[in-house]
Amino acid sequence: MDEVSLAGRDLAGQVVFGFPSSVSMVLSVPLAETVRLEAPRIRLRAVEAMSGFIRDWLMEGAVDLAILYDTAGLVGCEITPLMTEGLKFYCAADAWPFDSAPGTPVPLAHAAAQELVLPSANHGLRMLIDRSCRSIDAAPNVVVEMDSLTQILSLVARGSAATILAPAAAEAHLAANGMIGADILDPAIRRQVHLVRKADRTLTRATREVEAMTLNIMRELVRRNLWPGELIAEGQIHPA
Repeated sequence: MDEVSLAGRDLAGQVVFGFPSSVSMVLSVPLAETVRLEAPRIRLRAVEAMSGFIRDWLMEGAVDLAILYDTAGLVGCEITPLMTEGLKFYCAADAWPFDSAPGTPVPLAHAAAQELVLPSANHGLRMLIDRSCRSIDAAPNVVVEMDSLTQILSLVARGSAATILAPAAAEAHLAANGMIGADILDPAIRRQVHLVRKADRTLTRATREVEAMTLNIMRELVRRNLWPGELIAEGQIHPA
């Protein structure tokens, strides 16, 4: 047995990791596989929820690590910016609503005017979309509010409504579910993805190892365009 395997087997303990649904769809499975292979005595517990719940669980100490988009107002945390991703407009492949060729970049005003299914108003993604629309004196034409990512994707694939999502949440479903995506411009809607943990929480070897695995996997996913976005330079850890 080589030294790496021996080191992995020496690591033990539970790590509870909170993921927003869009991130869980692209990151949780490869992370679980890597932990199982490289550090089998680490018990990874991945929990998926809306960002607001994950933020609360982090501050309460219910999770060891969390992926968050909005870190404003966090206190006593170490925040590592990971990447920046842009939101896209999605609709059924046979329901492209514009005169342009399917998949052509769409002005935000045109995307917002379509019949949309979006998360409810207290969801971080919805708040970002609402703010972006207000910047151009527009409002999204929301015909259905739904806080389940799976159900949003199902409605869009059925042609019942369009949506605005991060590519990590939708790209894997495009071909299988007959969906098409397009970049949004004038303005683009962009957000940062952060890895966060409480600064006063005991940093176990298991947590440190899962954190390192997460960074490596995320960078590889971005480089392979499996998680579309732009990497932020390594080593930027911001106390909050």
